[in-house]
Order: sequence, then C-alpha cells, then structure tokens
Amino acid sequence: MNKGIKKFKARNGRDATRSVARKLLVNFILNGKIKTTTKRAGYVKAVIDRFVSQAKKATGGSKNALQSKLSNKIAIDTLVKTIVPKLGTRTSGFTTMKRIGQRKGDASEMIVVEWISELASPKTTAVPIVVEEKKTDKVEVAEVIEKATPKKTTKEEKPVAVQK
Repeated sequence: MNKGIKKFKARNGRDATRSVARKLLVNFILNGKIKTTTKRAGYVKAVIDRFVSQAKKATGGSKNALQSKLSNKIAIDTLVKTIVPKLGTRTSGFTTMKRIGQRKGDASEMIVVEWISELASPKTTAVPIVVEEKKTDKVEVAEVIEKATPKKTTKEEKPVAVQK
C-alpha cells in the first residue's frame, strides 16, 4: 500500500495517461499556452518546472532524459534554445495558471496555463513600416503581420467520360 504517493491519472490505463500527458507537455512547449482542466493544468505546471531545470543543465544526459519523456525533438530544441535562455537566473515558477470558467459540456473547471510574462510573446511578429504623406507632415505606422497563406487556385475541370 503506497500512501502519500500522488499520481496523475487522466484516462483509464497507464498507456493512455502517458499519452495524454506527453501531448499536453509537447503542445504547451510548442504553443506557449494551453487550455485544459484543473487537474491536467496542475500536472503540466509541475512537470514543466522539472523539464526546465533539466534543460538548464544543457548536457547530453539531460537532453536524453527530456527525449525519453517528450519524444519530440522539436519541442526539446525549442525548450533548450529559445525558452531557457530567456529565463535567466530564475529557478522556479515558470508558468502561470488563470481560471477561465466552466466548460459547457460537463461543467468542469477550465484553466489556461501560460509561460510567465517574461516569456510571453505573440506568435505573429509585427514589423513597423513608416509611410509618409506629401500633403501633411504626419507619419503613419502600419503593422505588417506575417504573410498570408497563398490562396488556393482552382483546378481546371476536366471533361468526364460518360460510360454507356
């Protein structure tokens, strides 16, 4: 009987729980925030602190330990190369949790987990462009968001052969 051992259980079965946990962590690292239930948010917050501490060591062994837990090289590179350098000397408390109310379907409490404000940065980068008008001396600043996705061109319709 293991008293005092706190385990995270998201689904029925060990494999399903591990899968859900891994997906939560990878999506949080890649997207910067995640919207989930209270229990899962607490798990993400606790594990992310441990992962960031591992990533700060920046050794081969620490990267291998992260690889065994996350199984996603892009997430590990993002964590080691972009997130950890921004943290500086901070030792813990890398995430914040904000309550956003109840979910309509089952009324479970929903929480948004985000990086601390030092790391929070929008996905789209705005580049200021100065536009000068000839008539007045006013200067307008326009923000250019990342290039829009190219529009899909429609294929020319091919004649369909009619079978007799």
